[in-house]
Amino acid sequence: MPGSAKRGATYLLDSSAILAYLLNEPAAAKVNSIHGQSSLPFIALAELYAALWLRFDQAKADEAVAAIKEWRLPWIWPTEESVLLAGRWRAMHRLGLADSFIAALALISQMTLVTKDTDFHPLQQDLRILFL
Repeated sequence: MPGSAKRGATYLLDSSAILAYLLNEPAAAKVNSIHGQSSLPFIALAELYAALWLRFDQAKADEAVAAIKEWRLPWIWPTEESVLLAGRWRAMHRLGLADSFIAALALISQMTLVTKDTDFHPLQQDLRILFL
């Protein structure tokens, strides 16, 4: 998978946004409309894979990964700065580890986080969030 964000990427898709798209939930249309301006956080793949495996089975999880790879969106990988920020937000706001990384990557990459996850509400003053 690609290693860094493309220039001009505006949005960082959280696992919940990707899942909404894949399951054709009402928010899928919004995710589709910003798809070409988006990047993916590295940890979203693991989070999504586990969620689909538990909800359906391994075959569905594998299909979803294949579909996501076809999007050819850039992936955002952690830096030391994002690792420390994720740790800080995890401690301060009691976020899950994946959510902490996703939020930190959105802020450092100067992207709007796209999510359905209300756990990000405490970070609304720190980063741009598009709640689906």
